[in-house]
Amino acid sequence: MRTILIVDDEPAARYGLRRALESRYRVAEADSAEAAREVLTRERPELVLLDVVLPGQSGIEFLRWMREQGSETPVLMVSALDTAKTAVEALQLGAADYLVKGFELDELRQRVANLLKLASLEKENESLRRRLTSEGQFGQMIGRTAEMRRAFEMAERVAPTDSTVLILGESGTGKDLLAQEIHARSPRAGKAFVAVNCAALPETLIESELFGYERGAFTGAAQQKKGKFELASGGTLFLDEIGDMNPVTQAKVLRALENRTIERLGGTQAIPVDVRVISATHRNLPAEIRAGKFREDLFYRLRVVSIDLPPLRAHKQDIPVLAESPDARSDCGNRALRLAGKCARIEECVGAEPGAVSRRRDRCGGFAGGSGARRGPGAKTFRRRARQRVGREGFSGGKAEVRGGIFDQTAFRSSLECFPDSGDDWFAPAKFAGEAA
Repeated sequence: MRTILIVDDEPAARYGLRRALESRYRVAEADSAEAAREVLTRERPELVLLDVVLPGQSGIEFLRWMREQGSETPVLMVSALDTAKTAVEALQLGAADYLVKGFELDELRQRVANLLKLASLEKENESLRRRLTSEGQFGQMIGRTAEMRRAFEMAERVAPTDSTVLILGESGTGKDLLAQEIHARSPRAGKAFVAVNCAALPETLIESELFGYERGAFTGAAQQKKGKFELASGGTLFLDEIGDMNPVTQAKVLRALENRTIERLGGTQAIPVDVRVISATHRNLPAEIRAGKFREDLFYRLRVVSIDLPPLRAHKQDIPVLAESPDARSDCGNRALRLAGKCARIEECVGAEPGAVSRRRDRCGGFAGGSGARRGPGAKTFRRRARQRVGREGFSGGKAEVRGGIFDQTAFRSSLECFPDSGDDWFAPAKFAGEAA
């Protein structure tokens, strides 16, 4: 039987709530926030009914204490005060619902049942997420090798915390996808996820983009503008390619992380920001530190938790799994991916180049587009490689050799349907396979 904790200083109110719920639930009681702390630890209730006005510490303060302790137990606030300000404050602190005294008992029972059902669904969802992570899936990312599972498990453990995370890996390994999924699994999931590519911004603009500026701060600053730190407040700021950030901006980012405040360009007021920072880079930051290009103190501030994402060539066993994943933009794209997965040595095509993962989807989608895609850039290269890899003898014995690997004849024939203008040109799927990186 599920346990519900009732926290109210009025004995009559506790009695009425207990009588309304005790037929379906096990009920524990506390008459103050201090007593509730003890009962919360001992009974571990699935739901707390919390009065706003309590002797000593108020219900709002007790709710804040619960969330600071990391408790995710749903809280139903109950109050005789019908004020919007109190209700909004309670909901902002993480209360699941708010009831004004004078409610019908049936309404109370329904609210309690709904909250407990929601809590059960959230636990089930969390359990499924952990199971998928252990099986080699983390959001949109897939990988069943030991290297990828280690990365997924580390991301799963750090997601519920507020720790800064540094994601390391070559370009195209999915660092941005990992950062987005960490945010989605964090308590900040309902807030903003703001991404900044530090390598794409000129040195003269990156500071104003991150911290914003006041009107008149420089020529052309016609009005005040908030920076990315302010826009991400309450949520997550993703600093991609932070290894390309200039030293002056690095110093200001370090100050923002340490003090939790920023100053806009041209401004003098310290603006508090509540933001979690996830950063990523393809560079070797220890080497950059030795070369004097990256601040050592910022490196350690960013690397509270570090996650390494290996390139695809380092976990080639995942190629068949990726080939079977439903990530193409059309049915033809899916079939083309499945065809690529049938090549016994497809890793020779995709494993040797950095950025293979990020290109795989785009190229598969392009090849599935038919004539328009085949006339695109690189068509001559595709034909040349196809001729190099596939002999003109046809399907000898039902198989066609592709540089040491083999394609099944049926797969070849069905894949021709993905290239409407290919006619009898059975080089079309080979062209795809040769460029499946």
